[in-house]
Amino acid sequence: MSKLGETYQTIVADVARALNPGATIEVGEWIMGPDGDREVDVSVHGETDDGGHHFILIECKDHKRPIGIAVVDALDSKRRDLKADAAVLYSNSGFTAQALLKAHRVGIQIVSAMTDGDKGTRGTITRFFVAGRRSVDSYRMVLYPAEAGDAQFLDRYDYADVYFADALLQKWISKESASILEDIPGPCEVKAYYEFKSPQPLRIRDTQIMMRAIGFWLLCGTGWLGQTVHVSVTKGVFDHISRRVTVPDQQLYLLGPFDNEAWREVSQGPDDPELELNTFSIGLTLFYPVPDIEGHCSPFLEPYIGNAKIEIGIQDAA
Repeated sequence: MSKLGETYQTIVADVARALNPGATIEVGEWIMGPDGDREVDVSVHGETDDGGHHFILIECKDHKRPIGIAVVDALDSKRRDLKADAAVLYSNSGFTAQALLKAHRVGIQIVSAMTDGDKGTRGTITRFFVAGRRSVDSYRMVLYPAEAGDAQFLDRYDYADVYFADALLQKWISKESASILEDIPGPCEVKAYYEFKSPQPLRIRDTQIMMRAIGFWLLCGTGWLGQTVHVSVTKGVFDHISRRVTVPDQQLYLLGPFDNEAWREVSQGPDDPELELNTFSIGLTLFYPVPDIEGHCSPFLEPYIGNAKIEIGIQDAA
């Protein structure tokens, strides 16, 4: 019959092997202290750069409630008795605020094992993820007929009625607006003008009209969107003090899934601290161009356009 917490202890040992390649990992090792032998849940024995011995003492707790300060006190005493170079406390149920404060003060790392898909680890880690927003907030299609007499007809059409060679023009405008959003400097007004090499036919409902040019007007906005998502690792740890996830070599960092309907406006962007060695950050920008229309193909206009002009005017902050 296995001891209570033995499953979690095995998981922690497996994570320790991933975090400390080349080290010797022992489970349930007995080490002599000043008062006799002491059992160590997981021990890591490695070699320092100068050839010395490095010993990490790991304690594993698989309780139903957060681990309190008494456990940190006991590990701090055990670390001194066994002359460990470092001590790490793993919990499958988190830590109390007092335990966090004490561990931080005495230099004990307190973490939770992360093994995505393994039922032996219960902790769920979430992160509030902030993404940049670049959007077309309003738009207008602009058509330039080759014959002045056709201008009156253009007062009476829907964008979904405009086709070039049986392909919906708004599909092309959607694609162009997405490309423009990549380069906007901030909230702005965009005027785009595309002159044909020679007049080209556009079909508006059942009527064909020759056009010398087409264009569109965009009112573009920027901002920030946020949502809470799950964070996981195939094998790694979450540090409860630094709030960082450590991903060993050959392991995957898993973020999400994101819910496109769950994004909400937030007032400011993410913190952008200078990255330390062996750390990484993830940036995401969401683009909202002119609405696409499913079930239609986009026209291939590029061979017919002789002159293109795009003007971007910065909007004053209100």
